[in-house]
Amino acid sequence: MHQLINYKQSALKLGVSVGTLYAWVSLEKVPHVRFGNRNVRFDEKELDTWISSKKVTSKDVSPPISQSNDAK
Repeated sequence: MHQLINYKQSALKLGVSVGTLYAWVSLEKVPHVRFGNRNVRFDEKELDTWISSKKVTSKDVSPPISQSNDAK
């Protein structure tokens, strides 16, 4: 069985407020487990996977070519 964590622990892990996490659960934006109408928990491994899926990799951009100060 995976480790299930509560709102406060999940919010800390995600770096968001508990209120934001409540909103994300309401909008079904974050994976969660619901036991009944009001009891919600988060699978820590699923959160890790979800975080990884949100990762944006940077594009390899060459640095700008510096211009010479010869033209004055």
